[in-house]
Amino acid sequence: MGERWSFLILRASFNGLHHFEEFQSELGIARNILANRLARLVEHGILERQPIPEDRR
Repeated sequence: MGERWSFLILRASFNGLHHFEEFQSELGIARNILANRLARLVEHGILERQPIPEDRR
């Protein structure tokens, strides 16, 4: 997990970002890389995915 994007995502999360688009905008990270890093952080139990009830995806 010792990887640059993962660290930046965690830092942004601790600073109040919670939504995919917020991370992407703030960090300037490609969508595919962000999705991959978030999935790895969730897989390792570091972050938790919480779907938005209004979002029917």
